Amino acid sequence: LLYTIKFEEAMGQEEEEDSFDESYVYEEFSGIRSSFEQLIDSHGYEAIEGTMRRVVKVLSKFEALIFSRRQATIQLANAQLTLEEEKEASAQKDQTAKQKIRALEEQ
Repeated sequence: LLYTIKFEEAMGQEEEEDSFDESYVYEEFSGIRSSFEQLIDSHGYEAIEGTMRRVVKVLSKFEALIFSRRQATIQLANAQLTLEEEKEASAQKDQTAKQKIRALEEQ
């Protein structure tokens, strides 16, 4: 019961979404590694081997998701930049066309 309460308390400590990046995963991994080292010293490697493998697997997946999110963010920024450039070019073409129409009308 005490473990369940502590687990629920820990799960309630949510990080802000923006702070969840690659450095966050590495910091957490470092802390988890220290905890595993203490457990290994106290109980032996065999006592935590399965749990440690699962935690490392999950952290690796988080790292991959963060990389993927970073790539998507870069692609989005590039697409937005391209769209803005295209809007400016289109506006400039419209302005040039309007000037030509005015010039023809004045003739």
